[in-house]
Amino acid sequence: MVLPHETLVSRGLTARLDLDELAELVDRRLDECLRRAPPDLLTVREAAEMLRCDRKRIYRMSSDGRLQGVKKGGRLLIPREEIERHLGGVGTTTFGECAHFTPTLWCLASRRLLRSRRLGGTIASDTSVEPWRGQMSDFTIQPVFEVPNSAADVGMDPAFFDIRFLREPLGLRNFAVTYERFGAGWRPARGHRHGIQEEVFFLVSGRAQAKLDGTVIDLEPWTAVRVPPETPRAFRATTDEDAVFVTIGAPQAGMDDVEFLPDYWAD
Repeated sequence: MVLPHETLVSRGLTARLDLDELAELVDRRLDECLRRAPPDLLTVREAAEMLRCDRKRIYRMSSDGRLQGVKKGGRLLIPREEIERHLGGVGTTTFGECAHFTPTLWCLASRRLLRSRRLGGTIASDTSVEPWRGQMSDFTIQPVFEVPNSAADVGMDPAFFDIRFLREPLGLRNFAVTYERFGAGWRPARGHRHGIQEEVFFLVSGRAQAKLDGTVIDLEPWTAVRVPPETPRAFRATTDEDAVFVTIGAPQAGMDDVEFLPDYWAD
């Protein structure tokens, strides 16, 4: 990736910039833009209505970079100006055609590129604004327990439930991977289902029960369960050992795709 030379010079940066320093710079700039002129943020549903498409297309456009969004509380939100830009016929978000970007959209595009590609080395300054074509890593390593537990963010008790969303730290574009731990003796009543996301729950340790569309089944370690989007599901540990799952979902659709069922497993 090559960034506009004037952008680097205006910030007093040298000709070669460390990736982590650039990511920090972009984050600071985005925070400044949001404070000075908070954008009108739309939900995925609202964005889909404006573009007259389904929500799945909005997630797909966000995933491949055609729409720049921001995550708040696990939800994908799209600036209204992004939708208006598409309605106006400007459909690209590449750095080579970014003259139409507001500062906020430029920061969102920059941050998405930096976070989704764990690039090595440095980023070169140049007068050109062509996309970066240098060497980049073809793998990402992410220690699971360096990712925050988001149990409280999804309305669950962190003392009994541990959920760590790995999609963004790994830079995944087409599916989601999540670590989930259900505490021994904890009997949550809430279930959930999805609009478009199919899931596979892979039990790696402990023993568990799953309630799937009203049917309760026992799960042994090293068991994988596929659940289609519309099927209600909930899980519990069944012994004095925590039940640990690795969950895979596709297509990745964010929290807007989740419908929580508060009393699904109330007993």
